[in-house]
Amino acid sequence: MIDKIYKIQSNCIRTIAFKLNLSELSITEIKKQYNISSLSNKRNYNDCLFLYNLLNVTANCPELLSLIDIRVPPVNTTHNTLFHIVPGRRNCVIHSPINIISHYSNEHLSDFDFFFNDSYKLNKLLFVH
Repeated sequence: MIDKIYKIQSNCIRTIAFKLNLSELSITEIKKQYNISSLSNKRNYNDCLFLYNLLNVTANCPELLSLIDIRVPPVNTTHNTLFHIVPGRRNCVIHSPINIISHYSNEHLSDFDFFFNDSYKLNKLLFVH
């Protein structure tokens, strides 16, 4: 399914490039020239923004908020992951949206403070990756 969506995006970019007489450029060059993000980057951005809104009660959903496991280390360590990833043997647990968002946030946003930073800094960090 994801491959089909990527193909739709590529076909759309090719069509626009043809209409703008840019057909000699590759899709990668067109994306770079017109600052078009990949679909996975857009998905990660929206996931992290949703997590930020959940934690800062901009999106009021206590049921989802209760599913997020915040890791509190017993002692001060250099391991600065904020979210606990729930281990599981089944794909439905491993690939649950909360686990995916938490894992991505731990990997790419370890320097971001979800509770004290504003969403502007989150936008800057996410557009760098």
